[in-house]
Amino acid sequence: MRKCLLFFFSVLLFGVAFGQENYLPGYVLTLKGDTLKGYIDYREWEKDKKVVFFKKTLDDAKTQYAPLAIKGFGVNEENYESAIVKTEMSTEYTQDLELGSELKIEMDTAFLRAAIRGTKSLYYYTNKRMKVQFYVKQNDDFELLVHKRYLRKTRLANTVSVEDSSLNFDRIIIKENNNFLGQFRLYFADCPKMYSKINSTKYELNKLQKLFYAYLLCSNADITYNEKRSKSKLKFGIFAGVSLTSLNLTGSKYFNDITKAGYKQSTDFAAGVIFDINFLRNSGRWSQSNEILYTTYSVEGRYDVVKSADEYTYTSTSLSYSYIKLNNMVRFKYPMGKLFIFGNAGITSGYAIGEKNYKKIEKKFYVDESVTEGKAIKEARKIEVGFNVGFGAMYKKCSIEFREELGNGMTTTSNLKSITNRIYLLFGYRF
Repeated sequence: MRKCLLFFFSVLLFGVAFGQENYLPGYVLTLKGDTLKGYIDYREWEKDKKVVFFKKTLDDAKTQYAPLAIKGFGVNEENYESAIVKTEMSTEYTQDLELGSELKIEMDTAFLRAAIRGTKSLYYYTNKRMKVQFYVKQNDDFELLVHKRYLRKTRLANTVSVEDSSLNFDRIIIKENNNFLGQFRLYFADCPKMYSKINSTKYELNKLQKLFYAYLLCSNADITYNEKRSKSKLKFGIFAGVSLTSLNLTGSKYFNDITKAGYKQSTDFAAGVIFDINFLRNSGRWSQSNEILYTTYSVEGRYDVVKSADEYTYTSTSLSYSYIKLNNMVRFKYPMGKLFIFGNAGITSGYAIGEKNYKKIEKKFYVDESVTEGKAIKEARKIEVGFNVGFGAMYKKCSIEFREELGNGMTTTSNLKSITNRIYLLFGYRF
C-alpha cells in the first residue's frame, strides 16, 4: 500500500503537474485600448513569456496572445505591457564572463512587467539568457538601462622594484559597465539632488525601486501603480490523522530478548499545528513548512527460549513513547485547476514526553522459578531525530497528505540500534 501511494503521488506531482492550467482572474488590453476582463493562465513566469492564454469565462475556449497582438495584460496583481525592446545578451554567470565591455544587443518582442508606473515608470523582464533587464519609459518608448558584467585584463606590478617590465604579470578582474547610472542622471535631470543616490545604486529591482521613491520625494511626481513584492507570507493551520509506526531493533546476541521479540505495527492518533512561510516571489509555490506535532506509538513483543518443560525463559517487552516533534520541511506545490498538489521533505526532531520502557523475564529451571521486572533498554534517549518526505493535495484551505518518516529511535546502548518508521495519513486546515 505504501509503495502504491508513493508511486501515485510521485506520478501526480512530477508527471502530470506541469501540463496543467492555472487560470486566475485577469484582464487583456486590446490594441484598440479596450479592456477585456476574464481569466489568464498564470505561470509565475521566470523568463521572457512569448504568449499568454486568456478566457472570458472558465468554460470558454482559450485565446492565445503574443506581445504584438495586445497592448498588455494583468493577473495576480501583476501588470505587463507589450513592447519591442533592445536586450543585452551577455551572460551574467561569473564562471562564463567574457573579456570586454562591448554590448551584445538584440531586438526582441516581450511582455514587460511593471514595477512602477507614473510620471516616471520602471519595467523589467528576464530574457532567454535568464538575464534580468530593466527599462524606463519615455512617452511610449522603452529605454533599456544598460548594464553588463565583464572581465578585463590589468597589469599586476611586481613587488620587487625593477625596470624589467617582463616581470609584470597579467591578472583578470571583474568589471561592470554601469551606463544605466548616466541614463538615470538624464531621466531624473529635473532633480539634481538625486545624483548622489544614483551613483550608489545597484542594478537590482529593489535598489531601483528605492531610487524611484527618492525621486518622488524630490519632485512630487505621481505614481499610478507600485508593484508590491512581498518576500513571504505566514499561514497558520491545524492537522490531524493516523500514524502507523514500526519499530526495528537490531544488535548483538546479548539483546536477542528484545531484538527478536516480534513487535507488531502500532496504529495511533497524531495531530499538530502548522506554520507555513510562503515565498510569494514564486506565487507561493515554494514554502517552508514548520510543524509542531504530537505523535505516539506502543508496541509489545515476546521472546521465548524453551529447552524443556522444566527449563525455559519467557521475556515480554513493552515499549511506548509519546513525542512532541518539530518538523522543518521545504514544500513545493503546483496547481491542477482549482486543486494544488504538493511534495515536501525535511528534518524532524522530537522530545519524549511519555515513556514506557518495560521488560518482564520469567525463568524456570526445574524447581527454581523467578520473575524479574525492569527496563527493557537501560540507556534510552529523550530526543529522536530523523527525516521525512510526503506528498499530498490541497483544495482551498483543506489538505490531505501521505508522509513517511524515519527516526533514530530511543537507544543509545552500544551494540543496540533502533529505527522508527512512521507512516502518516494527515488531514489539514489552514486559516
